[in-house]
Amino acid sequence: MDFLQFSSNPISIRCSSTILYTPPLEEITIKKRYNFSLFVILKGELIYRYEQNLVHFYENDVIFLPAKSVIYSYEAISEGTTIKQIFFDFSLEGAAMGFDHPTKITGIAENTIKNTIDRIFDIRYSNSIDASIEASSLILKCMQQILFSDKVEEPHSQILPAISRIKENPDIDISIKDLAALCGISESHFRR
Repeated sequence: MDFLQFSSNPISIRCSSTILYTPPLEEITIKKRYNFSLFVILKGELIYRYEQNLVHFYENDVIFLPAKSVIYSYEAISEGTTIKQIFFDFSLEGAAMGFDHPTKITGIAENTIKNTIDRIFDIRYSNSIDASIEASSLILKCMQQILFSDKVEEPHSQILPAISRIKENPDIDISIKDLAALCGISESHFRR
């Protein structure tokens, strides 16, 4: 569906597919990603490897995957990990996306996107033009939330205090327990 104007720039959005997916308990390598993707982990956990970054996602997390032609991999690390995912095409002339890695969505945007994904799944088998327009407008709403929200969590943002401490004091020994406490998370969560 093509929208003629959005902030004086042409925008094009199309929901290409939806999927309820249970990845196997193994690492899967993807060579190219052409579509954008939004998904919710309904059960289990996933680890994404993008270039040198390792990003861990848990049950109920909402994740945005940008379109990018790079090799990356992901791994299901829980039995029966299940994902509800939508794939879509999004282009906004002259606008940079600003994301080149899997990104966790938090705050108000998280609930909005969960509801949007549910609604798109509700209408996914309809072949009507109304359903197509609704799916496209829902994705546009999601992209507005993602692009303009300050509630987007970058990879490793939760452990930034520990990273800063190590960089500032490379010669001082500090335990995993102390680093976890510095970040306000449990030691087991920090080790993941």
